[in-house]
Amino acid sequence: MILSLSIAQLCLAQEYPLDYKDNVPNGAYYKDFNGEMNKYIGLWKGTWDGKTVYLE
Repeated sequence: MILSLSIAQLCLAQEYPLDYKDNVPNGAYYKDFNGEMNKYIGLWKGTWDGKTVYLE
């Protein structure tokens, strides 16, 4: 029974890399397998219209 539940979960929870361009079924999601988003981690500072904005 545990084995069948594990297999069912693997079939339903599908992950795709960020650069995947084909059809993605409902319930699937994109995942950063290659660390492409690491360059956006950290504290970012921006100035816009005389105001300073910090994003973390």
